[in-house]
Amino acid sequence: MESMLPKNLIYSGPNHAPIVFSKTSFGTWAPVVMMAALFLAMALPCLASDRSFRAHGLFSDHMILQRNTPIAVYGFGGQVGDPIEVSLAGEVGKGVVEQDGWKVILPPLKEGGPHELVIRGPSILTFRDVLIGDVWLATGQSNMHMRLRFMPEYKDAPNSFNNPSVRLFKVAVETATNPQADVVRDKVFTSGWGLADPTNSGEISAVGWYFADKTQRDTQVPVGLIHAAQGSTRTEAWMDEKTVHSISPEERTFTNLKDPKNPWVFYNAMIAPLTSFPIAGFLWYQGESQGHCPYGYSEILRGLIRSRRAAWGNPSLPFYLAQIHSYAFTTDSTGEAWAWVREAQKEVSSTEPNVGIVPTHDLGEYEDIHPRRKKEIGLRLAALSLADRRGARHESEGPQLASLKSAVGRLVLTFTNTMGGLQALEVVMNKKKGLAPTQDPAAFRVAAGTLTGFTIADAGGRYREAHAEIRGDQVLVWNEEIKDPVSVRYGWSNFTLANLANANGFLAVPFRTDTQPMPEILKKTPYWTRLRDKSTTSAKDSNDLDPK
Repeated sequence: MESMLPKNLIYSGPNHAPIVFSKTSFGTWAPVVMMAALFLAMALPCLASDRSFRAHGLFSDHMILQRNTPIAVYGFGGQVGDPIEVSLAGEVGKGVVEQDGWKVILPPLKEGGPHELVIRGPSILTFRDVLIGDVWLATGQSNMHMRLRFMPEYKDAPNSFNNPSVRLFKVAVETATNPQADVVRDKVFTSGWGLADPTNSGEISAVGWYFADKTQRDTQVPVGLIHAAQGSTRTEAWMDEKTVHSISPEERTFTNLKDPKNPWVFYNAMIAPLTSFPIAGFLWYQGESQGHCPYGYSEILRGLIRSRRAAWGNPSLPFYLAQIHSYAFTTDSTGEAWAWVREAQKEVSSTEPNVGIVPTHDLGEYEDIHPRRKKEIGLRLAALSLADRRGARHESEGPQLASLKSAVGRLVLTFTNTMGGLQALEVVMNKKKGLAPTQDPAAFRVAAGTLTGFTIADAGGRYREAHAEIRGDQVLVWNEEIKDPVSVRYGWSNFTLANLANANGFLAVPFRTDTQPMPEILKKTPYWTRLRDKSTTSAKDSNDLDPK
């Protein structure tokens, strides 16, 4: 037998490194060793196939799958034609490996668990402690990205942030020139889904955490939160290339792919890999970067919403957005750039189906673009979602302007959805950065009962501060120097103390009654286009990629 073997046997080992077996190297054991090597060489391709068989990165222990909709279980690897069997909560589905991966569809399941998800293919994959509930995707820029551990209340009592029926998944911040199939997990969540314990909760979006926790406790349904956000990004960064080009045909990427102002590259790496995973809806907190050039933002936001729903194959998925907060934005010479962004957000939420908005202008800070009052924002978004479930959205909304009439030297505004009456809430917002919310001695303050935030104009269109008084479901506004006012604006500035609310404490969204065009300076080419061919965005131009 030994004479039949070659003098030297070369096997291509890991990374194609050659392994040479010599007859003389092993003495009398050479035939056995060399035959074993031959067997190993023939078996390794099969072993490699087994090792490459895997589920998509969204599948792990502690995961939550969307209830009441067909459940897609999918992944990569294996040989084309290999049979796949998936079992979950008594349901069994079958499929085969195809060229681009494998997918098995299970029938809808009701909320519950924990269950065990078993995938049988070239190897067996088992995921434990799987819950069925509602999964929400939280995306946007730095104020959505801001982690819970930077909130004062978390620092004071981190152990109170624990909910075993909430599960968390965080997508790593990545960019790509083309849509990616698999997701990259954040370095803190390398194992995939994590329990909402004090440690994991601290690393997730603060707005998202408060939304998930409140929604779960009120519905008693498990809630999963997927965090996919990055600071300084504009809306186009989170849209697919086709949609961006349908709005702005000449749009293109920066030289530096990592620049947060890049269009579609964050969508490719962080959103595209999620689109086969059924969800309950979207949370969106973004718009600060759009303040540099708010012109056309309503069309961009509308494109985002429609393309997201198309990507998930569900045109009615709820889309809830946080209107941008108050901030001085002192580089804006008009003082109203963010007001135009808020108007675009309001207009889209009013005209697109199943889109909701919550005002946050009372929760900002004068000098800090990253205010810490994320709890209130998360709870307002949760109230909106919960009201929608009841078919009673008006219960989570503030007063709505119904009519405007002229009186002698005054304007009379009549509101609906007052829930029994109007009120002026207390508003406190810090002036200086770095202080706990409302604790700045120099903070801007408006006492409860003092209505503010209104300006009026005559036919010339020049606006001035106005006195405002509540009378039942109406607000009277006037300025002694304007004899014949014709239009009114409410909360129409970057930083506003506007405080009109209904009897339930929900604020009115900023509005205007005129049809004046946007100032020409706000229609000019945004600053990031002028930086397009530079390798980086300067710190001056950045909104702080990872706010503390």
